[in-house]
Formats: sequence, structure tokens, C-alpha cells
Amino acid sequence: MNITEVNQDPAIVDVHLPELNLIDIDSILAQPRREGIYSYDPTNCRDELTMLYETNVALRNLLEDRIRDITRQLISMDKHRYPMNGPFNEEAFRKFYNTTTMTLNPVVDNPGFKQNWHLDTRFALLSGMINLQDNTTQTHFARENLHQVNGTTPDDINDKVIHKGQTEKFKGTFWLNTELTWHCVPLVKDIRKILLFNVFLYQA
Repeated sequence: MNITEVNQDPAIVDVHLPELNLIDIDSILAQPRREGIYSYDPTNCRDELTMLYETNVALRNLLEDRIRDITRQLISMDKHRYPMNGPFNEEAFRKFYNTTTMTLNPVVDNPGFKQNWHLDTRFALLSGMINLQDNTTQTHFARENLHQVNGTTPDDINDKVIHKGQTEKFKGTFWLNTELTWHCVPLVKDIRKILLFNVFLYQA
């Protein structure tokens, strides 16, 4: 796995996980999809335009340690928030990470799906996605809600985009969920196959 820092504050990294070649992705996507809506915005309901699959045990076993390493990298980049409000400390990080839980789901977004600019719930420490094929749609990131920007041209908005996610197979993007990590999924024009990740703060 390779991790590349792309933005310091908010903390965003790009990753490459060629070891996903060890997993039979087609067989995972041949399984029944998970029922229900995946979205905090009912206007962007993933129930109609997306197939969301249950977490696969082989995927979890392969990626669990790698997601911990990605979490470590992101937290070490953030000087103000998680988890120590100070210099990164490995022992403190390990104790902190033991209070989190990881979810990952294969997702197929069909043409017509999109998500407006939004912040993820802060119960999710971080979120991320990895492409399961070469995709054309890039997740966009900004430090503000560009959906509510008035009187701008597309070029003006592009100037405010701080990063665009990866599109190549087995490459992806992860980010800490902070007040600055606004992101959106532009209109999907071609089927997009990804792994969707969250590391949640422990909830009793």
C-alpha cells in the first residue's frame, strides 16, 4: 500500500492498494445487495441509483491493518483535532483506535446518481473510497459548502476545490471528517464501482 498526502488541513490522502488483486471482486458484486437507504440527504437516496453490498469478510481481513495505517497517517497530519490536540503520540493513538470500528461496503453507483456538497456525520472519524475499476467520476473536496455559493461561475468554484479523488482501479482517497472537509459526488455518467469506508467512533 502507498499513501500520499495531498492536503494538510483538512487532512486528505490518496492511496494505492494493488493487493486488492487478491480478491475476487466480481464474486462479491454478484451477491445480493444490502437493502435500505445510504444517504443523509433524502434527495440523494442511494436506494434507487446504487447497489450497496454487505461487508465482505475477505476484504475486511485484507484491509483492516491498512485502514488502521491510513487512520494513523490522517491523524498525524491534523494538529488540532483527533485524538490528542497536540503532537502525534503512537501509544495514545493505539488506545484511541481501539475505541473505533471500521465499516466497508462494495458500492455500485449507477448513471444518474450524485451527492451534493455535504459534511459527513462526525460520528465517522474518517471516510474513504477505493476504486474497484477505472472510474470517471471524482469525489470533489473543498473547505466550504460550494453548493450554496451564489453568483459564481464554474471556474470560480473550481478555484475553491482543494482536491479531486482518484479514478484508477485500486486507487482511492481518504479524509478526516472535520468542519472543513466538504465533499460532493458529481453526476455519475458511467457505472462507478468502489469500496466505501468509514471508521466510526465507538458507540455503546
